[in-house]
Amino acid sequence: MVSRAASRTLFLLFMPIVIAEFLTGSTPLPSLLNPVTLPALLGLYGAGAVLVRELTVIWRKGWPTVFALGCGYGIAEEGLDVKSWFNPHWGGLGLLGSYGRLFGVNWVWATELTIFHSVFSITIPVALATILFPDSSGDRWLPGRKLPLVAVLFALDVLFGFAFFPYSPPALQYLVALGIAGVLVLVALELPASHSTPEGPGRLRGRLLAAIGFASTTSFFVIFWVLPNLAVPPAVDVLLAGTLCLSLGLFLRGTRLSEAQAFSLICGGLGFLIAISIITLNFLQGPPFVGAALSVYLFSVRRRAKSVPLSAPGAN
Repeated sequence: MVSRAASRTLFLLFMPIVIAEFLTGSTPLPSLLNPVTLPALLGLYGAGAVLVRELTVIWRKGWPTVFALGCGYGIAEEGLDVKSWFNPHWGGLGLLGSYGRLFGVNWVWATELTIFHSVFSITIPVALATILFPDSSGDRWLPGRKLPLVAVLFALDVLFGFAFFPYSPPALQYLVALGIAGVLVLVALELPASHSTPEGPGRLRGRLLAAIGFASTTSFFVIFWVLPNLAVPPAVDVLLAGTLCLSLGLFLRGTRLSEAQAFSLICGGLGFLIAISIITLNFLQGPPFVGAALSVYLFSVRRRAKSVPLSAPGAN
C-alpha cells in the first residue's frame, strides 16, 4: 500500500502532466506506449512542480512566489527545453509562429505559455496538493538529498530536450531566456510571504468563484486563440493578458480564500479546459476521457476542501 507521504508526492508529480499535457491534448494518451514519454514528462513537469513547492517551503514564502517560480518554469520548458519561444514552425503555434514574432522570438506565444504553465502546470497542482494534504502543507516533502537529486533530474531533462528538439536558436536569444528565468527566481526569493489580507476567508460563494475561474480561463484563451485572427496588434494581446493576470492577482490579494473557496476557483478555471477536451470528441487521442476522469476526481474529493483559510506551502 502506498504511504501518505508517497501519495502526496506522486500526486504532485502526475497532476501537472494530466492538466497541461493529457487534458489539453498536447500529449496524446497513446504516446504513453513510448517508454521515453512518461519519464521525460515526469522529469520536466513533475520535478518542476515539486521543486517549486519545496523552494517555497524552504524560503517560507507564499503564493506570489509559487506564481513567479511557475513563470520561471514556463521559460525553462518553452524557452530552454523545447525552444518553442524561438522556433516559428513549432507544432501548435499556428498563426502565432508569425503573429507577434520579433527578433526571432514568438513573443505572443512566449507570453501565453509562460502564464499558462505558471497557472496550470505549477500553481494549480501545488494548490490542490495543499488542499488535499493539509496535514503536511507546510512540511518539506523532499528532505535531505532528495531535493538536489530532483533538481539534477530536472536539469538533465531540460538538457535532454535541448539536444532532442532540433531547432537551435542563436546563443544570445537562448542566454536571454535563461537570464529571464534566473531573474524570476531571484524575484520569487524576495517576494513577501503573502499579499492577501490577514483576516479570515471572505464570504464569496463557491459558485461565484467557480464562475470567476471559468471566465478567467475563457478570457485567457480568447486573448490568445481568437484575437490574433482579428488582426489585433500583438502588443494588445500581451497587454490584455497582463491586465487579466493583474486583475486576478489584485482580487486574490484583497480576498483571502478558504480551501473550499480556492477549490471552487480552481475547478472553475479547469472547467474551460475540461469542456474543450470533451467537446473535441477526439477519443483516439484521449482528451475526452481525461476530461471526464478529471471531472469525476475533482467531484469525489471536493469535500476534503475545508472552510479554513488556505495557506501557502511556505507560509505556515
